[in-house]
Amino acid sequence: MEVIDVGEEHVRRERALITGITGMVGSHLADYLLENTDWKIYGFCRWNDSLENIEHLSDKINKKDRIELIYGDLNDLASLITTIDKSKPDYVFH
Repeated sequence: MEVIDVGEEHVRRERALITGITGMVGSHLADYLLENTDWKIYGFCRWNDSLENIEHLSDKINKKDRIELIYGDLNDLASLITTIDKSKPDYVFH
């Protein structure tokens, strides 16, 4: 979880990991979370996935905005561990 300093109070920004973010359901979930929460969103996708479903988010991905893509494979334990270590999610959507 990321802590944001807002003057005297600290606001907890929750983190979500969406596996399959480039698919139809995952991309719509990302849209929903971006619109309705202040969460940091990590999208887990395979190396060869088409980014067509999240093309409209391309100006937000891997910048200082709230969405970041992590490439890996659910069948590869090492990439899963790396993804969890990097994203430290409060929620995982699969």
